[in-house]
Amino acid sequence: MRTDALKIEEGMKGAENEVLRKEEEAYLMHRHDAEISHLKKLHQDEVAEKKLAFQKFIAARDARKKAKKLERQTIRDMKRRDAIIMEQEAASKEAARVKSTLTMKRAQFDALLAYLENKHDKQRRQLYAAQDRKIQYEKMINNMEYAHERDEIKRTMQKKFQVLMTHQKSVDKRLADQLREIQQMELKHTKENFDLEFQSYEDIHNLKAMHVKGVCELTAAQAADLHAEKERLISQREQTKLTILEARHVVDMKKLALGHRDQLRQLRVQQEHRQVHYSSNPGPVSRAEQGQHAHQSRMTISTLDDDDIHSKSDTVSNRGRRSPYGADSSTIDDQSDYYDGDDNETQDRLQSSAVDVIRKLSSKHKDAIAALKEMYRTELSKLEVQIGSRKRELEENQACELRELCEAHARDLEALRTVQAKEVQMEASVHEAEAKMLVERRVLNSVLSTVVDGIININPKGKVSRFNRAAENMFGYKSDEVLGRNIKMLMPPEIADQHDGYLNNYFTTGIARIIGSGRRAFGMKKNGTTFPVHISVSEVLEEGAHLFTGIIRDLTEEVRLEDEQRAKDEKKRLELTDLLKELDISKAKADDILSQMLPPAIQVQLMAGQPIVPEAFDQATVFYSDICGFTEISSKSTPMQMVQLLNSLYTTFDGIISKYDAYKVETIGDSYMVASGVPRRNNDRHACEIADMALHMLSAISTFSLPDRPELKLRMRIGMHSGPVVAGVVGLKMPRYCLFGSTTTEASRMESSGQPMRIQVSEATYKLLQRDGSYELVCRTDRPPEAKGRTYWLVGKDNFYMPLPEETLCLSTNCVSIPVPATLSNEAEQ
Repeated sequence: MRTDALKIEEGMKGAENEVLRKEEEAYLMHRHDAEISHLKKLHQDEVAEKKLAFQKFIAARDARKKAKKLERQTIRDMKRRDAIIMEQEAASKEAARVKSTLTMKRAQFDALLAYLENKHDKQRRQLYAAQDRKIQYEKMINNMEYAHERDEIKRTMQKKFQVLMTHQKSVDKRLADQLREIQQMELKHTKENFDLEFQSYEDIHNLKAMHVKGVCELTAAQAADLHAEKERLISQREQTKLTILEARHVVDMKKLALGHRDQLRQLRVQQEHRQVHYSSNPGPVSRAEQGQHAHQSRMTISTLDDDDIHSKSDTVSNRGRRSPYGADSSTIDDQSDYYDGDDNETQDRLQSSAVDVIRKLSSKHKDAIAALKEMYRTELSKLEVQIGSRKRELEENQACELRELCEAHARDLEALRTVQAKEVQMEASVHEAEAKMLVERRVLNSVLSTVVDGIININPKGKVSRFNRAAENMFGYKSDEVLGRNIKMLMPPEIADQHDGYLNNYFTTGIARIIGSGRRAFGMKKNGTTFPVHISVSEVLEEGAHLFTGIIRDLTEEVRLEDEQRAKDEKKRLELTDLLKELDISKAKADDILSQMLPPAIQVQLMAGQPIVPEAFDQATVFYSDICGFTEISSKSTPMQMVQLLNSLYTTFDGIISKYDAYKVETIGDSYMVASGVPRRNNDRHACEIADMALHMLSAISTFSLPDRPELKLRMRIGMHSGPVVAGVVGLKMPRYCLFGSTTTEASRMESSGQPMRIQVSEATYKLLQRDGSYELVCRTDRPPEAKGRTYWLVGKDNFYMPLPEETLCLSTNCVSIPVPATLSNEAEQ
């Protein structure tokens, strides 16, 4: 027990020592961790400070570079503005110089025009003076030449001389006019030359100004390109410097990281020494446990050291590539030396490259300017060549125009002289004719006395100066009773009152109503009776006075013959008018009958002799009807009664059809066929038109009766179907407009399978009527075997007030007794 008690005591002491050791170890570990954390905090602060300093350095450097770039841009802008101002000033000076030059040219041109006008005026005055002197000389020579001749010869020669002087004045006037035209052409040519020179100078100046502007613009663009290239090179050089600075910063941060690592190692060495010192005075714990604790402490410190190294390396290498963590200080020093040596080499290489680029760009710009100037010189040369060509062309045109004018003047003078020569010859002929005229006048008087027609001469006042023997016999007056009196005594009063007005109007306006043409009139004899005459009036100017000559022929016998012929012609005209009226009536009847047999369009084609081509219609509605028991009615009636019955019935139906858009196709006995949508298309209205017409016919047949057979009541079946049909004209002797296709067959089937006094429609027609929505249709339950598909009964329509038969009304689901207005009932009966 004592031994156990000692063991227990020894164990308790060992446990207490272990607790104390654990507490001391924990204290040491906490102390070591605090030291390491403090050191790391110092290192991180130092790294952050270095990093912040580098960032500030880079920011300050960027700010300086931006300021320098802005300063360079400002200087370039100022230089560009100065250059633009200088260019504008130069352009303004050049424009002012050109304006002053043009003003001077305009003043010189005005002075030239004034000089030419003065010169032309002087030439005209000299020409007029020379012409007057020539006329005076000719007059003096003529007076001297015929001074010793007789007066008759003098008068004759004086007339000839007047004619010659008149001709000479005409020639002088024509020469003066030609001189004026030549002077005007000279002024025109001068103005054209000035306009061409003015325009050429402006064109050359504008082209030069455009060239200067183009060179300036190209120079400005090249300067902008050069500045942009320099800025790019500067930016590239700055980027290279920034890369080198960042690389140096990375190397410095690595050096700082190595220093921090060395400090951590020294701290760890001190901590290990302290741990060893603690381990040299162990407690009751075994050596193995102490060694194990020391190994764990070294592992912990080593792990902390590695984490610290990694974190610092990550911090300092964020701008470049991460270098090996195990790199020593010698490697980092070598890298620092490498970057220092490479900095100068890179700068030299960049400087030489920038110089080469600037040199090449400058050479390229010089070549571009040289090419542009060469192109401008070529354009200027072309413009000068064009201006020279225009000047030569203008000179050629002006020379040709002047030559043509001179030739025209020469031809004009030649023609004038030819005309004057003919006039001189004519004047000589006139003088010769005057001598003959006296003899001829005596002969004429003898001839006028023997002619059959009456000849009367009057003066402008209407006084008679000649009255031949035929006129005496015609009017019953002697010449002595008429000569010297007014011509109105030979006219009826209604014509005599207007005679003076005709003369005054002719002398005032020159409009001749009778002169130069013949016309019929009436003359008055001495006994006061009137007779028809034909009068022709001519005018002769004798020594400036008007002399009117009238030739009068008695038309009494001719008028009698004309009246007889006119009566015969009028009788024939009336007979022809009656025949034409009968022909028009017959033609109208024929056209009416033809229009009832054929549609208007088909009728026009047949009348024009055109071939009738069958036409297909996509949609139409066909109507069939017949009289129930028609055979029995026919057997009990005479042929005349049947004709009267069918005529009355079909006349009623034709009147109903005319109220709707429907066409009556044909009637065969009691069968009646109508179509809508043919021959005139009406979209989808054909079914509604036929339905309305069928209801109207059903209402009419229910009240139809003959006056002489009131006991006869007719019953009718009606069928309708809608679909495509083909229409055409059949026959030549009696052409008929017929419909073909399954639609007509189905419509006939609808009629034949129907019931009396009811309207049976097919399913196709039913669908079209349903679209309208105003028709009442009832499905037929006892569908006939020959019907294709479902059929329906047409019972009525909204707002349809005509009376319908009981057979139809009984099918209506809305069978309500509606009073029929008297007017509608009377209309249905009619």
